[in-house]
Amino acid sequence: MKKAEYSLEHKGAQTIVHVNGDIRGSDIQAFCNIIEPLRTSHCESVLIDFTQVNFIESSTVGTLIHLKRTLEKAGKKMQLDLSEYVEKVFSHFGLRVVFDIIERKHSAK
Repeated sequence: MKKAEYSLEHKGAQTIVHVNGDIRGSDIQAFCNIIEPLRTSHCESVLIDFTQVNFIESSTVGTLIHLKRTLEKAGKKMQLDLSEYVEKVFSHFGLRVVFDIIERKHSAK
């Protein structure tokens, strides 16, 4: 289990939040502290990169829904780029219709 680490990358009008590691309930506040200030930034969209995440707790999903609403109220678009594991979790719980998810084909493991 690797504790989540976060980094920001700015590409034009988009800010990319790279998440690396497992996201547990104890990581939620740090995650929010990275995302919430972006609602008042000059970026037009936020891409959350979960491609290096192999585990998320259900509390993370609730937080993502809250952050999506917060960003949308500020006129920002939020997209997600998911690892194969996170994509399976989102599909299982019917969350693909809630979020704008970058489509990609994962290789079979």
